[in-house]
Amino acid sequence: MTGTSGMAATSVLHGRIAVVTGAARGLGAAVARALATRGARVALLGLEEAEPARVAASLPAGSAVYREVDVTDDCGMAAAAEWVGHRLGAPSVVVANAGAAEAGPFVGVGIAYLSWAETGMTEEADAHGALTVR
Repeated sequence: MTGTSGMAATSVLHGRIAVVTGAARGLGAAVARALATRGARVALLGLEEAEPARVAASLPAGSAVYREVDVTDDCGMAAAAEWVGHRLGAPSVVVANAGAAEAGPFVGVGIAYLSWAETGMTEEADAHGALTVR
């Protein structure tokens, strides 16, 4: 099939539950949009409640819910997982997109610069998110 006409009904994602962290903008919002377009029901998780709410409102009606949560907060993530289960059901897709961006040149940067300690971020984020250097 080409194009997007009828895509949701024929997609393997149709009716599935997806969770996207870092869904407020950029890649996370684009992934959430692609999942919803293909028929998935999507839980948008992010730090700034207003932005995931805006993304959810831009998706097909009834396809998305959102919740503010910090991925480095184990208790917060456990509560978010329970919330997703109650609101949508058990997820079959999880996109761990949340992370932190650090500005600066990449070429010639030593490995020490790429550590979480150097960025001022918590080390817990290393286990839960991505680090992007520009």
